[in-house]
Amino acid sequence: RVGAERRVVDERPAADHAEVDPDLDAALSASGSATDLAIEAASGTLKYSTANKAISFSSPAIAGDRAYYGTSDGWLHSIDLATGAIGAEFQSDGSKANSSKYIDANGRFANLFPDLTLDEMYIGVHKMFTLGSFISSPVVVDGVLYIGSTDGNVYALK
Repeated sequence: RVGAERRVVDERPAADHAEVDPDLDAALSASGSATDLAIEAASGTLKYSTANKAISFSSPAIAGDRAYYGTSDGWLHSIDLATGAIGAEFQSDGSKANSSKYIDANGRFANLFPDLTLDEMYIGVHKMFTLGSFISSPVVVDGVLYIGSTDGNVYALK
């Protein structure tokens, strides 16, 4: 429970070698959400909330003092667990090649689903996949972050 608003968190972060400081506040990204939350473990109160331009479908990976997560627009983000500040970001190859076709000036999806017919829904999903969306959860092993993308690549970032 966060303030007067109730939020359901259906993801659990993956931690590098399961070494997470138990006093460290939890950073959570609710599946299908464009908002990341940090909740104080002891009290359950909201510490910060960070908005994203696109939806995150995956659980974050935690390594050290950072959380890493991908979004449906083909961007991988890092966030400082203490402050919520966005750090380094990485754009998938599919996003570099196709984002200008399907993402507007505000960073929002445009032209993906022209109408709500079944055919157009399939076409829209295909368009989203060409963006190199990150819908899988990243994992950090020995200082290397691995994440798969809908552009067919598995990225290894150090």
